[in-house]
Amino acid sequence: MAGKNLAKLSSKLTTSVWSLRFAALMTLIMGVANLLSSLTPAFRDRLLKLRELLPLGISNGSRLATALAGFVLILLSFQLLRRKRVAWYFTEGFLLLSAFAHLFKGLDIEEALFALLLASWLLIIRFQFHARSDAYSIRQGFISLGAATVFTVLYGTIGFALFAHHFRTHFNLWQALQQTLVMFTSFANPGLTPASNFGRYFVDSIYVIAIVTFTYAIFMLIRPVLVRQPASPAEREIARQTIHIHGTTILAPFALLPDKSYLVSKKGSVIDYVVEGRVALALGDPIGPIRDVSKTIHEFKLLCDQNDWLPAFVDVPRTI
Repeated sequence: MAGKNLAKLSSKLTTSVWSLRFAALMTLIMGVANLLSSLTPAFRDRLLKLRELLPLGISNGSRLATALAGFVLILLSFQLLRRKRVAWYFTEGFLLLSAFAHLFKGLDIEEALFALLLASWLLIIRFQFHARSDAYSIRQGFISLGAATVFTVLYGTIGFALFAHHFRTHFNLWQALQQTLVMFTSFANPGLTPASNFGRYFVDSIYVIAIVTFTYAIFMLIRPVLVRQPASPAEREIARQTIHIHGTTILAPFALLPDKSYLVSKKGSVIDYVVEGRVALALGDPIGPIRDVSKTIHEFKLLCDQNDWLPAFVDVPRTI
């Protein structure tokens, strides 16, 4: 019976891993397809039909949006392999953006359908994406994103108003704000014709600032959980008592060093560890009853999965 249960569990884990890899691979392919699609011309008959429905600026802007979504999807595909919950949310959003961008770019129905099908598949397997990001870094990421958006809008508005003579269109302050918002919402420059090299540089600088700050925000949002403070006094006392009873190895006293964090299993066993980057490094094997070793290691692995850490053991004195 136990053997059958282990076989079923192994089969489920294997299926889970392969579905995760498939989703990440399809997201990568979608990102590459977006980049290639943004560089290739649309079918002429579809483009003519689209221009009857939409302004030319939106069509051109959708091409840029497709390229941007493709770049971000390529980055997110690697985060999906880490089971990042935040990456799943962003991927769903950029897949929907890709679907609309492909339709507005040139009625690319095939690419739009692929994006929607992939978004549906990710929705089905959403429970596999459980790895948390660092809460403080998430707050900092959203704050940075909000501050960067406000700064870039002000930068564009004031710049268009002050440097109107570098464009073949006159801007008052309200028109400058409208132009900046249009660039942000449609990724297009309708009616905007730079009359000098500085004008072209200024327009490009708005997108450069936006991309750099957005990339920084993404990095902050996907950071693994950081341990800013080691174990609490209560956790340290539990560890001390367990080590006093079961700490029979020469490594046991090192478990009480001030830099340690602790996992206390359901049956009271203790794993002391230190987090460096994404690696949760445990010293020695679990301290506790021998019969509880395997379950404690399993709990430690689950903790690492949830926090986007890679579990590792060093100086293990016995086979575990």
